[in-house]
Amino acid sequence: MTNEDLKVVENTLELLETMEEGINYVIKNFKPEEAMGMLMDIVNAFASIEEAVGNLLPKLPENEIVSKNTKLKDSLEVVIGDYESNNGQKAIDLIQNNLAPMFNEWKEEIESHLRKYVAN
Repeated sequence: MTNEDLKVVENTLELLETMEEGINYVIKNFKPEEAMGMLMDIVNAFASIEEAVGNLLPKLPENEIVSKNTKLKDSLEVVIGDYESNNGQKAIDLIQNNLAPMFNEWKEEIESHLRKYVAN
């Protein structure tokens, strides 16, 4: 990996932590009127990571990152769709039981392939 790639790896790992903090914040302090803003930040962070990791994929060993990207994107769309159609009535349940577990799987998959490139 190039120095630029390593910087992307470091930034991606940091952004994963920020996303996790955001999801945990929404779960612990759920207020429908505030959650949508935080969810949009999470969606934007996801898009950034998806693009960054997509550029690194050819340099990584075989993995499930792309399939987990798709599953997490689907989960985000379900939560956002609930806000758009039901004002977030099912949102906390969807976040706790669908989005958060899928995020954790996605995060673990990415971290398992990127952590080895950065110093502890």
